[in-house]
Amino acid sequence: MPTPHRVVIAVFPDVDLLDVTGPAEVFALANRETAGRAGYWPGS
Repeated sequence: MPTPHRVVIAVFPDVDLLDVTGPAEVFALANRETAGRAGYWPGS
């Protein structure tokens, strides 16, 4: 089984909420679509 990819979304001062939630939602959708296969794992 392939390993999931780690994704980190950097947040800077004065960032717009949509600049963070948009990419996060895209990767969350990719995880739902892969359904158990290697997807994207949010880094910490």
